[in-house]
Amino acid sequence: RRKFPRVPIVATAKVTKSDSKFSYLVKVNIIGQGGIGMTGLGKNFPTGTEVDIRIESPSMTVPIHAEGRVIYHSRDGIT
Repeated sequence: RRKFPRVPIVATAKVTKSDSKFSYLVKVNIIGQGGIGMTGLGKNFPTGTEVDIRIESPSMTVPIHAEGRVIYHSRDGIT
């Protein structure tokens, strides 16, 4: 069981490695205080990579900015 609940969301995010300008545009499908689930990040962001995230959605009036770390990659591409 998760420590913090997560909720579904339809959004996109620009994910950038903290130590470079290399970034990906990904789909965000779940979000919560303890993390973000996204698809499309790719293997260029291995487990442990520190990232800067900018999430945008038509249902939000302003983007969300966050800093984080890649914790895992699933077989179906969810990070």
